[in-house]
Amino acid sequence: MRTSVPTPSRADLFRILPGTACATEVDDSQEEGSTFPTRCAGPASRGFTLTELLIVVAIIGILAAIAIPNFLRYQLRARRSEGATNVAALRTAQVAHFGMRNSFVSPSNPNPPAHPFDGQRHPWDHTDPEWRRLGYEPEGDVYFQYHTEAGTGAAASAFLITGIADLDVDGSFACWTFAKPTYDSSGSPVHPFELPSECGGGMELDEGGNPVPVEPEYDKVVLITGDARY
Repeated sequence: MRTSVPTPSRADLFRILPGTACATEVDDSQEEGSTFPTRCAGPASRGFTLTELLIVVAIIGILAAIAIPNFLRYQLRARRSEGATNVAALRTAQVAHFGMRNSFVSPSNPNPPAHPFDGQRHPWDHTDPEWRRLGYEPEGDVYFQYHTEAGTGAAASAFLITGIADLDVDGSFACWTFAKPTYDSSGSPVHPFELPSECGGGMELDEGGNPVPVEPEYDKVVLITGDARY
């Protein structure tokens, strides 16, 4: 006697495999227990929640707030080092010229002559005969404007070199100097030159933003503007 088998429902035809999005369907046309896969979406996955995305955005914002100012500060320091390098090279050129011709060079114009102080590089004037007589030219364009002045008469053995630039275009200048003085009968240094107004007129700002006199330093390349110490 044949035993009637109840027809399975559609839901019974699918068996969800644990831990996956795969389902198998019972094939009632085959032997009992036979199955074949009908769909499989692989392992179940989910997207990011709004909270997770906000946390990531906040972390990126914090890192940017720390990294970007530091990067800009390091960039300004790298640009500022140009001034020290060229002032030191001009000092060497002046001393070499004095050794050969017993005089220092005193060009009438700074170089580059028309520097807008816009924080950008500008070409060196290679045509100025006085600067050519000094015998030094920097490599490529420059951020700083350079000036050198020689003493006369009793101060003929003195000279001054300055390099000035407004690297971050905020109205405050970085000013590198080298000053070679003469000496009076008591052995005290005497310097007959006035610093450019961009160098602060011999003043710098203290930590509180108050102007204080700059202690003169001779025979060395120094940055005399406190507001330019990035």
